[in-house]
Amino acid sequence: KLSRHYSSLVVIAKREGSLISLPLSFFHKESQQGIAVAKCSTKVRLVKSSKRTGASTDLLMRALPQTAQQKQHQHRQRGFSLIELLIVVAIILIIAAIAIPNLLHAKIAANEAAAAEVVRTITTATVTYSSTYGNGYPAALANLGGPAGGVSTCDLSVLMDNIIAGPPSQKSGYAFAYTPVGTPVTAVPGCSAPGSNAYLVTATPISESITGIRSFCSDEPGTLHYDTTGTTAGSQNACETLPALQ
Repeated sequence: KLSRHYSSLVVIAKREGSLISLPLSFFHKESQQGIAVAKCSTKVRLVKSSKRTGASTDLLMRALPQTAQQKQHQHRQRGFSLIELLIVVAIILIIAAIAIPNLLHAKIAANEAAAAEVVRTITTATVTYSSTYGNGYPAALANLGGPAGGVSTCDLSVLMDNIIAGPPSQKSGYAFAYTPVGTPVTAVPGCSAPGSNAYLVTATPISESITGIRSFCSDEPGTLHYDTTGTTAGSQNACETLPALQ
């Protein structure tokens, strides 16, 4: 019988160039001579596990780890499934939906803070111009600019950066405007244009609710006001009726 000739049996199936261990339940006795026939069509080889077949046993023990390594290598090369990719995309979209609005609000807040600071700078430069040249307040925003490091004059006082003083007078998502108000003063020597008795400075978001929400304004008292609707103040009275920025 089969048990008389073999102390133990290991069944190895040769399939697609690799060795795969199969349980003995796949086989049944076909005859009394101990011939085992596989139920599947796979070619089967019986290997003795005894002292006389030590070489075959060693070959078998070396083949089994290789089979496990091949399976592990194939598993690593399998890649991601469609469900796994969809889960990753969904997580990215959720993070983006949370982060983008917060980022936009932070950008708007930074633009508004920068715009308010620029309006204060224009107001300070305007007062400095009036006290320095005695020509009233400047006739135009360009009178506050000039070449960097150049000699300051009544027409180009070099009190501000040309990014604001020159057209299009935009910075940090805001457009700035300077309007002389009142009757012009008498021009003094060295000034090509007479200044004014009053002025109005405005800052308006270029793209409302994107680059900024609030608009800002100021006049000769030097108080900074804001409008939550983003509307540009059309006059000094309209500006002074708005809430003051603390």
